[in-house]
Amino acid sequence: MDEVTPIIRSRKRRRAKHRQSPAGRAGLTSATALSLAIALCAIISAFLFSRIAQDLPAVEQLARLLSPTQGELLEPTRLYDQTGSEILWSFENPRIEKREYIPLDALAETEIAAATITAADPSFWSRSNWQLLNWRTAEDANSMPQRLVSDLLFWNEPESLQRELRERILAAQAISQFGREQILEWYLNNTYYGHQLYGIEAAAQVYLGKPSADLSLAEAALLAVVGEAPALNPFDAPQAARERQQELLHAMLIKGYITSEQVRQASDAEITIQEEPLAQRIPAFVTYVLAQAVQDIPESRLKRGGFKIITTLDADLQQQATCAAQHQIARVSGSDAPVAANCEAARLLPTLYTGGTPAEETAATPAPLTTSVIMLNPQNGHLLAMTGGGPQGIDLALRNSHPAGSILDPFVYLTAFTHGDAPSTMVLDIPYTFSLSAEDAHPHCRENCEYKGPVRLRTALANDYLVPALKYWEKLGQTSILNILTQFGVAVEVDASALWGGQAVTLLDIAQAYGVLGNQGVLEGWSGSDLRPVSVSRIESEGGKVWRETPNEARRPVIGTQLAYLITDALADETARWPSLGHPNVLEIGRPVGVKIGHTWEGNTAWTVGYTPQRVIAVWAGFGLGDGDSAAPNANATPPRMAALPEEAASGLWRAIAQYSTRDLPPLGWEMPPGITTLNVCEFSGMLPTEYCPATVREIFIAGSEPVQADTLYQVREVNRETGRLATVFTQPELIEERVYLIVPPEAADWAAGKGLSTPPETYDVIYQPSFSENLHILEPENFAYVRGEVLVKGTASGSDFLSYQIQIGKGLNPETWQQYGTEVTDRVTNAPLWRWDTSEFEDGLYALRVIVLREEQRVEKATILVSVDNTPPELALLAIEDGQIFQFEDGERLTFQAQVSDNVELDAVMFTLNGKTLAERIEPPFAYAWEMKWGTYTLVVNASDMAGNVTVKEVSFSVER
Repeated sequence: MDEVTPIIRSRKRRRAKHRQSPAGRAGLTSATALSLAIALCAIISAFLFSRIAQDLPAVEQLARLLSPTQGELLEPTRLYDQTGSEILWSFENPRIEKREYIPLDALAETEIAAATITAADPSFWSRSNWQLLNWRTAEDANSMPQRLVSDLLFWNEPESLQRELRERILAAQAISQFGREQILEWYLNNTYYGHQLYGIEAAAQVYLGKPSADLSLAEAALLAVVGEAPALNPFDAPQAARERQQELLHAMLIKGYITSEQVRQASDAEITIQEEPLAQRIPAFVTYVLAQAVQDIPESRLKRGGFKIITTLDADLQQQATCAAQHQIARVSGSDAPVAANCEAARLLPTLYTGGTPAEETAATPAPLTTSVIMLNPQNGHLLAMTGGGPQGIDLALRNSHPAGSILDPFVYLTAFTHGDAPSTMVLDIPYTFSLSAEDAHPHCRENCEYKGPVRLRTALANDYLVPALKYWEKLGQTSILNILTQFGVAVEVDASALWGGQAVTLLDIAQAYGVLGNQGVLEGWSGSDLRPVSVSRIESEGGKVWRETPNEARRPVIGTQLAYLITDALADETARWPSLGHPNVLEIGRPVGVKIGHTWEGNTAWTVGYTPQRVIAVWAGFGLGDGDSAAPNANATPPRMAALPEEAASGLWRAIAQYSTRDLPPLGWEMPPGITTLNVCEFSGMLPTEYCPATVREIFIAGSEPVQADTLYQVREVNRETGRLATVFTQPELIEERVYLIVPPEAADWAAGKGLSTPPETYDVIYQPSFSENLHILEPENFAYVRGEVLVKGTASGSDFLSYQIQIGKGLNPETWQQYGTEVTDRVTNAPLWRWDTSEFEDGLYALRVIVLREEQRVEKATILVSVDNTPPELALLAIEDGQIFQFEDGERLTFQAQVSDNVELDAVMFTLNGKTLAERIEPPFAYAWEMKWGTYTLVVNASDMAGNVTVKEVSFSVER
């Protein structure tokens, strides 16, 4: 102890001395700073680690998901109907009846574990947890433990460096908690081997036809390769799989798992690959449901298994639509197969008027007739059924698109409604050629077209008259119509050729668009990138955890309820369809329904889309398999009966499904919304009815858009029954009779002539100079005179039996109405003023003026003349000369004075005056004078006068220089 004490004291003295020296103090400061830095780094690292490790998934979830007896992943992901009781689809290889969990001990006699480790994670046994946590070691990334937790526990986190670190932390925890053997066992039972095969047992059974416990070295190496690259499987890439197998065998040799002799034997071993099963046809609704489900859960995780997807599909409606579609296809192809026992909808299919398809006609079509059906609930946007019928059961409900044809017509007319038109608006169904360009002209009809002439818009829409829709497209413009289609969810860029089949749309888009009409202008759907029909109502795991409780539904008003009601009222008008479909017809199902048949110009495809407030049923039928149906037959070569098949197949199938799907629903219609009024109109013109209108109908209007003009389509003409000419005021009354004519717009004149419709005469009766009566005549103005301003009417109205006279005026050669002017005069007048007429209160034009004398014994005598009122002076413009202009000239050169003159009644003359001297007078075009130029300054005056004495004067000054 005595020896130790001096040593301790000596050390203390040295330390004190060191602290007092400058070098000692600097060293102490550096050591302190380093210690603080290390401590700070440790604190920051701990903080970052805690942030990264925050809310890590529980590693115990692996045991729940991968339990050998009750693991959630032992069950494939399944789609259920809306009740959750009926399985519609399983994401499982059809050759696998039940997923089997294989313990690692059962594989002890095989090399599958060694092959898998060599292929997937060569450092699996030797890697420490510290190496796994070291994010700087890239060779340790994507290890088997990390892949396992990534696939099963981190699928709902976005890819990032933080996720990578979190995966490594959880992978290390999994190894610590469960051990490497358990991790390997889980990995082998969860690996994806392609073709919807999860786990080594499923892969061995389907590819090799044997249990995984019986795998040879060669087979084990082959499946290990597939586990790393599922695309390189024995079905799809046998050669590449074999080459990778050879590489893996040599890698196993290097790792010491096998000997050279084993490599040689395995390399030479024959491997029997099972016959590849037929490709599984995925129904259209599965594709659509999956597209919405992956918005919540990635597709790879969904297909791995363990989820229940409760869809909006009605299993019964889906099954009935499917079997009815297939039966309709069979009937059209000439099959007399009986209706399936459980297919009630097929029993509702109407008789095929075209009958089955004869063999010789079938041979004329390079593609079979196919159908697609979609059913929605417009009130919530739920997809209730989606199916199709085609060769070998091909489901085309979502297969690309089809020529639109006239199924887009309602949206063209809806655009017209937004511009003020109404269902009563008169449109013309007449021969017409629509041109998108000079090189692209299309007749609206192939052959045997029967044009209807003037009809109401309602009638044109209900009967699918194409010409009015084409004309509206041309009138309204493509942009405004496309805006409407886009708002309705029809994602297509079309031009007017779509109305005869030149552009393509999808059945789902069309069903959704018509659903907006059925839902009074409101679009209901799933709020993804855009509002689409809802197909998923709930997603839950096999363990009961709910991942999506209610659909991400949304609603968007597209158009006002009044506009929607105008279209729906026309589409639901059964009587409006009778001209083309007759009565009864296939579209009448015993309840209110808005329905539209769509055609294409070639006749190779047809649509029928109808809706009630509770259902939308959209059906397409045609020759082809989608992709715009380019495989459709040439319309000119298609037999007439074959060309009618798509329409009959579509409309008949629609009727059967519509009747079946609504049989238990109340027959609801659409109530007239506020802001809609009703009014009687003339049946064909849609204008206010006159006494000559042959029939009236009750029409609907948005308040404020009601017609105010009386009907102009049916007009009466007074005709001389002997001459057949239009009567005038001078035609003897006993020869005049009234005749009612259909007066069509000028562009429909050829149609009217082709139909043999009687037209009014264009010439008037011969006009005679009225006979002179000593007691009643008009002296001034003369018959056929031109008058303006205030006119003094002179004449005689007298006689021994004279009582009174009055003045009446009517417009035209044979006025329809007469108006009395001034008061009744009881004084006799002889060759003196009868009345002063202020013509400025009248429009320019031809008038009949008559003096009516009332004589004793109620006798009436008339004197009539025709005069033209013209209070508007001529329009005059000087051409090629301006006031103050200077002209250069040479001897003999002429300057032409030109005037542009017009008059609304009749021109009299045009006078050219230069410096007060009259040059010329012109009474007909051209109004010009060629003047030989001379040096000097001039004033040109041009007077234009009409027959009534109105004058217009133009004056310009100019000079001429050498």
